[in-house]
Amino acid sequence: MLALTLIACTRAPADATTPASTADTAPPEPPACPSFLPGEPVGVVAADRPDEISGLVWRDGVLWALDDGDKDLTALDPTGAVLATVALDRSTVLVDWEDLAPLGDRLLIGDIGDNLAARQNVRLLQVTPPEITTSRVDWPVDAETVLQWPDGPHDAETLLADPVSGDVLLVAKDHDGDTPVIRVGGPLPEVALGIEVARLTFGEGLLQGNTLTTGGTVAPDGTAVVIRTYLDAFLWPRVPGEPWERTFERDPCRIDLAAEPQGETVAWSPDGLYTISEGVRPTILLHRFADGARRDIP
Repeated sequence: MLALTLIACTRAPADATTPASTADTAPPEPPACPSFLPGEPVGVVAADRPDEISGLVWRDGVLWALDDGDKDLTALDPTGAVLATVALDRSTVLVDWEDLAPLGDRLLIGDIGDNLAARQNVRLLQVTPPEITTSRVDWPVDAETVLQWPDGPHDAETLLADPVSGDVLLVAKDHDGDTPVIRVGGPLPEVALGIEVARLTFGEGLLQGNTLTTGGTVAPDGTAVVIRTYLDAFLWPRVPGEPWERTFERDPCRIDLAAEPQGETVAWSPDGLYTISEGVRPTILLHRFADGARRDIP
């Protein structure tokens, strides 16, 4: 499978007559897209559960996986060993949790699924990951945000958290590929109305392929955002802290993901992108950075 083709993001040089004050305030250039090697198997989940992994986060050498069926969080060694299972407080009612993102010292859970596009509100839950010493039950939820889409209900499986600004994004999963992206500014409030920052069209042009978005991740230094479908992933270079509208105006770079039975996860790590499919004892895949360098989390 071919490595990612780099797409240069360039701007014409400023005209010589441009006043220095205007040139000095020109927005900075985003970094170049990193390239990735074809996905390689690095492990297999060594238990029958979780078997519906729909969210994934790399954190301090551990892969935290969200199981859409059992409503558990599972800590995995990257080789697949199950390190701990965490069940949330039994009083926490979950409708359809779908994705997971790192948010400071916490994990952000997206109870954002809505197959019938009928939910008036979705929810974002913040939990502090426990020390990985044993399995836990009745783990408390630290904070909750009730969130509404600005144009009515949407199904969604992609939750993004910006480590620089604290912004949280939701990406709709619409069968026709018409995909709104909404933002909630950080720190997260108790109640929020999302603001649309982009409308992407999956299945056409540079986003050609599958129309259904299933997961995403943000580089820990804020320089890239990745959104995946069942078959492919796309990376937008980003100037940390810039308006999200500007980020999504850029041409994305395509990442050729390894084939999976039902791929719904992607997690940024110092070595590359991890993905795990739904299914019993799925393979853990790592799409390494092509230059071999580690991108350590700051």
